[in-house]
Amino acid sequence: MPGTCGSGSTATRRSYLIPLALVAGLSLCLLGGLPGHTRLTLTDADTGQHIFAIILRDGDRVTLTWTNSIYRIPVTEVYIVRAGRLVQDQVIFGDSVDAPDVGAAHVADLYHTGDAFSARGLDRPFARVVFRIGEIGDPHLSVRGHTFALKQAVGFGGRVALSASHVRLYALLAELLR
Repeated sequence: MPGTCGSGSTATRRSYLIPLALVAGLSLCLLGGLPGHTRLTLTDADTGQHIFAIILRDGDRVTLTWTNSIYRIPVTEVYIVRAGRLVQDQVIFGDSVDAPDVGAAHVADLYHTGDAFSARGLDRPFARVVFRIGEIGDPHLSVRGHTFALKQAVGFGGRVALSASHVRLYALLAELLR
């Protein structure tokens, strides 16, 4: 009976391999990311309280508008979501019509002068950006038709954190089931 024992073992191994392969494949799918998408989360940076979360397609824009408290001029910062990151693409300081275009290397210095400027194509990636809320700034965050008054969300002196991350399918499923 030596042939019988060998045949039974092969059939038994095969019957375990198929479900094992299915479980392994499903696990990889759930633990892997959703390509071409980024999860954006807005929280109170001091308490961790959830304010807003959304899944965006890579290339979608996020805009922060505020007023500079020293020079009392409008500021617009444009971020693009890409591969689980926020990428600062543009800053307009002052009236966008009159603002001269400057290179990325000059942006940090120009924030302190009060002169109008526009900088495009900055390509500055961030996983997390924290904004402190001042009395005058009145910052608003706009993303895909939603606008958030950040001062209303956390109050004067508060801080909000805007975080970007890869979309994990298991997290997406858990969120949908809540």
